[in-house]
Amino acid sequence: VMALIFGLMLKKTIFKSPPGSFVMELPAYHMPTFRGIMGHTWFRLRDFILRAGKTILIAIILMNLLQLITVPFAGNESGEASLLELAGRGMGPILEPMGIGAHNWQAGVSLVSGFFAKEAIVGTLQGLYQGGGSLEDASANIMQGFGSGAAALAYMVFVLLYAPCAAALAVLFKEHGFKWLAFSFVYLTIMAWILAVLVYQIIAFSATSLLWIGVAILMAVAFYYSMKLIGRSKNNAFQ
Repeated sequence: VMALIFGLMLKKTIFKSPPGSFVMELPAYHMPTFRGIMGHTWFRLRDFILRAGKTILIAIILMNLLQLITVPFAGNESGEASLLELAGRGMGPILEPMGIGAHNWQAGVSLVSGFFAKEAIVGTLQGLYQGGGSLEDASANIMQGFGSGAAALAYMVFVLLYAPCAAALAVLFKEHGFKWLAFSFVYLTIMAWILAVLVYQIIAFSATSLLWIGVAILMAVAFYYSMKLIGRSKNNAFQ
């Protein structure tokens, strides 16, 4: 749904142009064979396991190494914190409006691992929350960290919509250059933040919700008009 909406926004702003005529002959429909379906499924599954599995493993190893390196930090009872925790806490002010506080630094760190592969987010969350405990401990820690279903839902919205993984950005850079890479990274992340904030603030309505809803709406309006300006300058360049 969001891909359709964002595609319509691009059509009305950046790629605004008169409709052209295009005729393409469609191939004849054929009933797929069971062997063809299973073969295609196996190749896709194998590619996913090999590609995502290696990325997830590397991301989890790096996260665990950063978790072992500690520095003095007065915010914890122990008086120290890992580099990983400090990085997650640094993202707190950005994630706070969607219900992800600085105490839930694991959620922020998992977003960084998602840059390598979105599939790595689940593994990173499990590894950071589980520690040396069981899966039941990880589930309990996750529920305690997010605190509410609204925060968890907003987090999932952000994860689904924010900037694509490094592999997708690399393909985008190769085919369209750095400008479209930067555009995709920045605009998709902004759109994800706006929608995640709206989801959380509407569901968990509080005294400050109207303020954050207003901020999100203003950012959405600025988001739309900035796309129109980009489209206008793009059209002028071709004239």
